Amino acid sequence: MSTTLSAVLDPQNLFAAWRKVEDNEGCAGVDGIDIHAYGRHVHQRLLATARAASMGRYVPNALLRVLLTEEGRKPRFLAIPTVRDRVLQTAVALVLSPVLEAEFEVVQLWLSRRAIPASGHRAYRRTA
Repeated sequence: MSTTLSAVLDPQNLFAAWRKVEDNEGCAGVDGIDIHAYGRHVHQRLLATARAASMGRYVPNALLRVLLTEEGRKPRFLAIPTVRDRVLQTAVALVLSPVLEAEFEVVQLWLSRRAIPASGHRAYRRTA
């Protein structure tokens, strides 16, 4: 298992991800398991998710599609992942965000020092 995957599936990271998802609340996905139901067996659920992901057997659930209608706006669909999928997505973000933010900071510094206009992001892609 890679170092990055190990960090994502670390029990402390998964629990921190769970806390963030729990704080955001939200509704259940297609599996019908809401925040409160997931929380009743959170340690077992996190362990099962980590086990499946580490063995390459994790498959995200389908998204629940909900039609939103707001006055004065066109109706639109919202795709809602399951709590389990949101927890794993958040665990990935907790590990990768600091790495990506550091990389973007370097790019931003590079662009600002060169005083490149809006097209500067294309120049970086070509040279990277």
